[in-house]
Amino acid sequence: MRRPPLNGSKLRDNLKFAISKDHLEEAVVLLRLREELTGLTVTQLARFLRKKLYPKASKREIYKKVHRILDKLEEKEFVKTKTIGNYRFAKITLEGLRFLAETLPEWSKQAEVDLNNRLGCTKHLITNYRASREWFEIAIRLLTKPVERFEPIDKELLVLNFTTWLENISDKVLVFMDPETRVVVTKPYRTRFNSPEYIKLLLAKYDEAWKIASENYDVGVFLTVTLPPIFPLKIEQYLLSYILHRLRNWLKRRYGFTPPSIVGNEPQESLNFHKHIVFFGISRIMDKRELTLWLDDKVIRFLENMGHHIQKTVNNRLKPEEVKVFNKLGKKLLKRYLRYKKKHKGYQGPVNWITKVYKDENGKWVFENLPPDLQGNKKDGTF
Repeated sequence: MRRPPLNGSKLRDNLKFAISKDHLEEAVVLLRLREELTGLTVTQLARFLRKKLYPKASKREIYKKVHRILDKLEEKEFVKTKTIGNYRFAKITLEGLRFLAETLPEWSKQAEVDLNNRLGCTKHLITNYRASREWFEIAIRLLTKPVERFEPIDKELLVLNFTTWLENISDKVLVFMDPETRVVVTKPYRTRFNSPEYIKLLLAKYDEAWKIASENYDVGVFLTVTLPPIFPLKIEQYLLSYILHRLRNWLKRRYGFTPPSIVGNEPQESLNFHKHIVFFGISRIMDKRELTLWLDDKVIRFLENMGHHIQKTVNNRLKPEEVKVFNKLGKKLLKRYLRYKKKHKGYQGPVNWITKVYKDENGKWVFENLPPDLQGNKKDGTF
């Protein structure tokens, strides 16, 4: 958005940089709606505007102002509103989020917005955001939200965040410099999401892993571990990594070696995270019930001292203060987990499926017991 020119001393007195009062009001409302992606009522927005911008305005004046702002934003398709009973309800749209991400960096090249001069506000509205940070904050907010509380807009935001990241890396390069000759060499920034060649490389490595396993082993164990949808996505990843680490240690103690494995991460339709693992060279871990209780114990142990376990098994760069924060969060999540177990009597621990796998007469790996997704479709029960 192009910044409008200053228009008289009155505007210069109110703001430290060239942005109109109307645009400021719209941006403030969008910023507030961005904090509450599920939406806010006119009453809540009026209370916010009165506190931040217009502490001396009457209730009637501030309500009219909010309605006018929402009308303008809805015309631009930055918000959607609907009336429920006697309340008008507003939610920010994806276009509104794009507008903030593209516009705020331009404003932040100037000074912070000073709302003290004439409007009597006791706090500053800081707009020193960058576009990359905007998407980063959205991702962090969603990755720290329990999956069971995800709404449709949350999934849309994750997709939008991902596509924006893809756009950002489209012209990204890696730069290397020879310390002796000072010759600079650039290489394209390749990931499995933006490079067909890199995808082929990863698939070749995957096929090679299966080839090596098939040449050296005839049996294995297929295991799927799924957590209840009560944890934030990032914590789920940490917890599953910890579980797999402990399971490998246990297998090493039992069999005298660490069984080689292939691991696949897969989100469910709800976006809940789970892992598929194939361990080669062993035909059994434990009975499913025994393993379920064993893994349940590991979930509890992890949550009881979460910061410590993340630092030791996932991220050894955590600072002491970050460990304390994770420990505190872990205690809260442990209470949530125990409440979930109490409410769901049939749940005893995080195992979704376990079965022996083996090579058939054609050299193909097959399931001894088909996973639920393949039951009734036996011809697909091969790797």
